[in-house]
Amino acid sequence: MRWTMPVPWRGAGKYIITTVDGMHSRLSDYPFLAGFHVTRATLRDVYVMGAKPVALLSDIHVGDDGDVAKIFDYTAGIAVVSEAMGIPLVTGSTLRIGGDMVLGSRMTGCVGAVGIADHLTARTATEPGDCILMTTGAGGGTIATAAIYSGFPDVVQRTINLSFLRACEALLKSDVLTRIHTMTDVTNGGLRGGDAYEMAETAGCRIVIEEEELRSLLTLKCSACLTHWRLTIWASRWMPCLS
Repeated sequence: MRWTMPVPWRGAGKYIITTVDGMHSRLSDYPFLAGFHVTRATLRDVYVMGAKPVALLSDIHVGDDGDVAKIFDYTAGIAVVSEAMGIPLVTGSTLRIGGDMVLGSRMTGCVGAVGIADHLTARTATEPGDCILMTTGAGGGTIATAAIYSGFPDVVQRTINLSFLRACEALLKSDVLTRIHTMTDVTNGGLRGGDAYEMAETAGCRIVIEEEELRSLLTLKCSACLTHWRLTIWASRWMPCLS
């Protein structure tokens, strides 16, 4: 099943930004969380490029024995973010995984977003001499999945928020945006293992991180979870997620 809806947009955007994020496979049994977090993730990627999201798209696939009710729960998770942020879900596709002969109840899918921008804040614009400001995290699909399967239900609840997206909306409306030339989110292998390394390599310089200031972003609950999962603040992509 496929459906589309035209999105009227009037603006002076110089750039069109497209992003896509796949849902966490282990959230297959928790479709509302899967839809919520994958939508928030793809919008986050638009925002950190300095763009205003204007549309969402969804693609969902269910195994041969999958309950079709998962589709509604998954779409409900998307709709919560969509309606709360005023970004319409305009097109989508729903299919069986691989056609008709994939046994099991597994569900998988992705959500994409389209945004427009006049001023880009791509990570490739990192320069020597930059001052990097790091915000507290808001949780996500990875941390929610780990929390579910590790017995931290209260942590799952903490991840259901739109704080980062709302902060980005405020930033886009601020005059400060034009004085920011690069933004990123902590994802690729953790702060040290991925993002900091990539930013330093792009800029051709070192990145100095104040560890004590970094630790101040963590709550006791976050520290307890990292200890349970045997992770460090440096190697974990989840380091800022439970503040």
